[in-house]
Amino acid sequence: MPRKFLVVVDDSPEFEAALRYAARRARSTGGRVALLRVIPAAASDAHWAGVREEIERQTRAEAETSMNKWAEEAAERSG
Repeated sequence: MPRKFLVVVDDSPEFEAALRYAARRARSTGGRVALLRVIPAAASDAHWAGVREEIERQTRAEAETSMNKWAEEAAERSG
C-alpha cells in the first residue's frame, strides 16, 4: 500500500519546506502527498450576519485557488 504524506497548507514559513520534504519522500517511496487546508468559521455575531455568506464564499474561493496551486506543485515535485 503506498504511503501518504499529509501536509497542512497554511501561510507559515514552514509550509513550503514541509511540502518539498513530503514530495521528496513520496517520490522516493512511491507514495502520495495529501494536502489539508482548514477554513476558519465565519464570525457568528449579529454584526456580521448580513455579510457572513459572502465572507464564507470568498474564503472558500481563496482556499480552493490556493489548494489548486499547491496540488499542482506537489504533483510536479512528487512525480
